[in-house]
Amino acid sequence: MKGYFSVLREYKAEFIMIIGFVLTIGIYVDFRNFIADTTRIQTQQTEVLRTIETRLTNLEYKKNQ
Repeated sequence: MKGYFSVLREYKAEFIMIIGFVLTIGIYVDFRNFIADTTRIQTQQTEVLRTIETRLTNLEYKKNQ
């Protein structure tokens, strides 16, 4: 156990750097997934809004005839 702590003390900066690097990768992957989900949802919403607009246009056209 004493040897473990001496290694930890000796390479403290490297351990912190590796932990920071791993956390950075985790945040990047999470943000990437968030952006992908947001894009997918916005695409679906846009499609629904186009459908609603088309239906309203058709109703207005039929009403004016």
